Amino acid sequence: TTGLLTDGVIYAGGNVSTDCCVSTSLAPSGNHRFVLDGPGAQTVSFYTPGATSQRFWDLEIDNSAGVTFTSNVQVNNNLTLTIVGWWIVNAGTTTTVAGDLLMQFTDPDAARLDNSGTVTVIGTCTDEGATVTGTNPCG
Repeated sequence: TTGLLTDGVIYAGGNVSTDCCVSTSLAPSGNHRFVLDGPGAQTVSFYTPGATSQRFWDLEIDNSAGVTFTSNVQVNNNLTLTIVGWWIVNAGTTTTVAGDLLMQFTDPDAARLDNSGTVTVIGTCTDEGATVTGTNPCG
């Protein structure tokens, strides 16, 4: 999808996974936003994640049932964890956010980050009252 997903929004209500055979099978850029907002728990798994391969551009997690990253994940721009988002980073995995990470928490029972892996933020990391289990990427 290189050069094809440069604008617009994809709302994903189910799991997101990429396969082994096309390293750019999910390769948005520009102003593209991907929103994980399913009614139930979701998983994200990239086979070949990286800045020039499988990735998100802008990613928003807005799922109170939880979104689990079961592999390494690349976000080439910004990641926003909304007020009702629940984000789980599995042990042994790395999430790289090349832009900014904004964790907009106002109710720790409704939104949280369970980080057993590694979250690396290149840009600004903003934690607005997050409940974080494990390592807080904002320090």
